[in-house]
Amino acid sequence: VQVGLFSNRAAAHMMLGSPLLAAEDCCAALKLEPLHFKAQIRLARCLLQLGHFEEAKQEAFDVINHKFSNTDQKSDAKQVLNDLEVTQHIVDEVAYQLRELEESNDQQDDGGRDKKCVEDVLQSLKIASQLSPQSSFIATLKAEALRFAGDLDAAEKLVEDVSVKDIRRLCIRARIYFELADIGNCLESLAPLMPALESMNGNGAGSPKFEDDLINPTELLILSQRAHDINQLKERGKTAFSAGDYADAMRMYSEALGMCKYSKTLQALFLSNIC
Repeated sequence: VQVGLFSNRAAAHMMLGSPLLAAEDCCAALKLEPLHFKAQIRLARCLLQLGHFEEAKQEAFDVINHKFSNTDQKSDAKQVLNDLEVTQHIVDEVAYQLRELEESNDQQDDGGRDKKCVEDVLQSLKIASQLSPQSSFIATLKAEALRFAGDLDAAEKLVEDVSVKDIRRLCIRARIYFELADIGNCLESLAPLMPALESMNGNGAGSPKFEDDLINPTELLILSQRAHDINQLKERGKTAFSAGDYADAMRMYSEALGMCKYSKTLQALFLSNIC
């Protein structure tokens, strides 16, 4: 009875869009009855929705390969695998396309970005999100695409969860916050990346996986220095202004303005301060 209740409640959680709670109930059911294949298939589906692709694949394969699972159960597990393969293919392809965009455009000219490519990426991510709606990595990729599309506010909402610490998420957080003139959050996002960035800049040995996940590390290092300098100039200008030294304040703000050509919001901030 308990197994059935856990499994049924898991189904209800999934219908309500709560795959994490559903996964917990599936695990509880499987702890009581390890051969409850319906709960295991449901767990695989939950893991897919959460973006845990390898774990979802393992659960589905376990059902498919088990000698006691029946034909219908194997078929349901294969459907999870099919959906997972579709999602993984989209994620891999989009991740590569967005990396190419970042490294080729390097923020030199908004008009030079391939808008059609960005539109196609967002459409692909919409499909992936239907199958894996709570994947943090898909959210990261969508934030990258929305930044290219110029929708910084929507992009920022997707990456504001500070509990997500993966490298690619930190890269896009830093870029978005810089362009939104939030220098504090920009520097905070860059801080965990600095050892690897500095190691790569000095041709030192770093973690290959870490370095592989860094998107355009040379530009990130420049961004870090620029953000640090802008922050210092802003604070020095603020101090000078408070002390009544308006000429010095204007000099600080003007110097900072010259570093802000990639952020219209920062430009507006320092132009306002100069005024």
